Amino acid sequence: MVIKPKERNIAYRCPECGTANIGLVGKFALRADMLRLKCDCDGGSSLDIKAREGGKVRLSVPCIFCKQSHSYVVTESLFFDKDKFLLSCPYSGMDIAVLGTEEDVKVDLTRTGEELARLMASLEAEDLRDIQPTDMTEDEILPDP
Repeated sequence: MVIKPKERNIAYRCPECGTANIGLVGKFALRADMLRLKCDCDGGSSLDIKAREGGKVRLSVPCIFCKQSHSYVVTESLFFDKDKFLLSCPYSGMDIAVLGTEEDVKVDLTRTGEELARLMASLEAEDLRDIQPTDMTEDEILPDP
């Protein structure tokens, strides 16, 4: 009998170019120091995943709305066993990352892409940077709650 290790698909949208980035995280790979799902664009955004003591997983997710990363800590059972789990920006309430099966991740990326397109159209934004804060320095951007 072959036991298949637990795996989880995870995705986020790059705040620089808007590209959806999808990765696969295995339970054994999570034991590495840190995993990084990185966008190929020049902006260099990345979603960082790190196992913590006590069966916890820390995620640092770049936010398409705030232009800063938000930190989340979840249990390994939630990370690997829940059918689908969404991580939202605490300020905008919009979903910025999804964990789940490959099919669930693709469905949610389509949904969030459509929501983003509607938001940009309603704000008459031509580029992703048009909906992100520009009149603040890095130090003035809202602190993570």
